Amino acid sequence: MAPKKRTFPWTELYNLESQLGQRPLPGLRRRGRPPRPFTRERVQLMMTDEEQRILKRIRNMLEEMLDPAKVNRSQVNGLALRLLAMRLEDTTLPDSVESWSQLMELLAGGEGKE
Repeated sequence: MAPKKRTFPWTELYNLESQLGQRPLPGLRRRGRPPRPFTRERVQLMMTDEEQRILKRIRNMLEEMLDPAKVNRSQVNGLALRLLAMRLEDTTLPDSVESWSQLMELLAGGEGKE
């Protein structure tokens, strides 16, 4: 028996937002920016230079992989949040974690650089 495949309904919203699998019909394109398929709320986020470079690198990598889809930073942040939430659900953490280093060790499973 094959393992049950996990489904992620939110990925359909990302596909819609990135216009994956949609072929525009000739002559039916309107002028201006198309309306967003679902609402996103603007939030302020503080990031270091390194975090911004990581975000840009990942966005560019995902956009190349999903070509011709457009990938935006909000989608990358949303994906990262969902992956972290899944990891936290799947990981048994001690009642208290004393540092970010300890938390990273627990979440990454010792996969960091020496």
